[in-house]
Amino acid sequence: MYVLSSAKKFTCKNCKNNILVDEIYKVYQQLLKGYLHDLQPEMYVGELESVLKEKEKLFSETKKKRVQLRKKMDELVPLRSELDKELFGELYQPLVDQVKQLDKSTPELQAEIDLKRIQIASSDYVLKEAKMLYNQWSEMCFRQKTGYC
Repeated sequence: MYVLSSAKKFTCKNCKNNILVDEIYKVYQQLLKGYLHDLQPEMYVGELESVLKEKEKLFSETKKKRVQLRKKMDELVPLRSELDKELFGELYQPLVDQVKQLDKSTPELQAEIDLKRIQIASSDYVLKEAKMLYNQWSEMCFRQKTGYC
C-alpha cells in the first residue's frame, strides 16, 4: 500500500482498493493499545530473572566443582611414584575427563547467562519504546506515522 502525497488514503498497488489514512492509524493505535494492555512484563521478566539465578547458581557450582577436582588431582600427583602406572591412570584419568567436561560447559553457561541478561534489558527497552509510541502517536507527523505502519 502507498499514500500519494496529497491523498488522505492508502491505495493498494495490485487491487487499487483504498483505505483512509485515519482508519489505518486508528486500527494501528488500537492494536498497540491492546498489546500494551495485555502485556504482563513482570511475569516475563520475573521468569527470565529466575532462570538467570538458576544459571548463575549452576555456574558457581561448576566453578567450585572444578576447583575440587583440581585439588584431588594435585593430591594424586605425589602418589604417582608410589602407585603403578595402570592404577594411577585409573584414578587420575576420570578426574581429567571431568575437568575437561566442566571446562567445556563453563563458556556455554556463561553465554546463557549473558543471553538472559540481554533479554531482560531488551524487553524493558521494547516496552518503554512501545509505550512512548502509543503516547506520542497523536502528536506525530504523517511521515513519522507511515514509518511505523
